[in-house]
Amino acid sequence: VQAAVRLPGGSWGAPVTLSTELYFGGGGLVLAMDGAGDAIAAWVGSFADESHYAVLPAGGSWGPAQTLSNGNVQGAAHNLSLAVSPNGNAVVAFAGGGDGIWAASGSVKGGFSTPVHVAAGDYSKDSAPKVALDDAGNASLIWSQTTRTEAATRSSGGTWSAPAVLV
Repeated sequence: VQAAVRLPGGSWGAPVTLSTELYFGGGGLVLAMDGAGDAIAAWVGSFADESHYAVLPAGGSWGPAQTLSNGNVQGAAHNLSLAVSPNGNAVVAFAGGGDGIWAASGSVKGGFSTPVHVAAGDYSKDSAPKVALDDAGNASLIWSQTTRTEAATRSSGGTWSAPAVLV
């Protein structure tokens, strides 16, 4: 996983290696930025089924890779989704073992909670969670299963709701 930065009006800087492991084809690379210009990248690693993230503070350099999920706990992560609010709140969602849905909450500069289990999967490998976050920190999460689409919500600082079948 490599990243390069281009400041407004400038040219692209040299690529920086964030990690030497990436699970290609696992829907495993996402990038977002907050209102202050702080960036975060998250990806699924190829070893131990872990997912990771790194932060680029505005005007700074990329920080070291941090572990986000553990394959021995959440199962093999795939299909990451990332949402960041203008004030830096962030949620990373992913499908784990058995296609279960997991989410980790936190902030771009403050790190993330241990991922919490949001919903059981149907073992189909079809789940592709998508997460959204508003300015107040309220989150919405939607994903697909083989025969239905489900969603859950979380109030700022709260817990995830029970999944609701949408279709």
